[in-house]
Amino acid sequence: MKTANLLASLLPSIGSSGARVLNAGAGVYAIPVASEDQFFVDLFAAPLKGRKNAVCATVEQLPFRGAAFECVVCVGEVLSYCDPAAALREFARILSPRGHLVLDFGSTRSIAHWRTELFGRAADIITDQYNGSSEKVWRYSPLYIRDLLRKNGLDVRQTHGIHTWSTLAKRLGASEARALKLQRWLEIVKLPSGWADILTIVAVKETSGR
Repeated sequence: MKTANLLASLLPSIGSSGARVLNAGAGVYAIPVASEDQFFVDLFAAPLKGRKNAVCATVEQLPFRGAAFECVVCVGEVLSYCDPAAALREFARILSPRGHLVLDFGSTRSIAHWRTELFGRAADIITDQYNGSSEKVWRYSPLYIRDLLRKNGLDVRQTHGIHTWSTLAKRLGASEARALKLQRWLEIVKLPSGWADILTIVAVKETSGR
């Protein structure tokens, strides 16, 4: 919900004058811009069914020319399953100067990893639960992601934390359902975004040299 609200506040102004927006790793996320201005990429065909301007591809090798988009949105933890260095290099390449990138990633500095060997590592694999099954996913240090962004000419403007109270509750032994209820009840009481399990970064491409 927090990511959806962020997109709703940020993207109407970006997309209001025919700006091109790439929904990278499209999945179930809908972006509030005109359909003719939105393009979709996903590794699988199913999320793209019925969508205009859609192509199956990996975010590590995008089939678009340089500076093709005014905004790239990559949310839903796409980076948990790919090489972030390659993906961010591609996002920077296809963004026009002053273009926006909205990016989610799982953080190794989350409350979930306090007092574990994973905490603060640049990158590491964890076993996570998704739809009742276990799967291996990548987690990254915010410092590592910020460094990759900087190296690709992308300047971080905003950072938002997702799942703070819920992550703390699960760390203390609460069930998934109870933790999510607690997150909704206590959303108004802000914990530091750096404690969050998922971070959303908004960055702007500062130069045209990449």
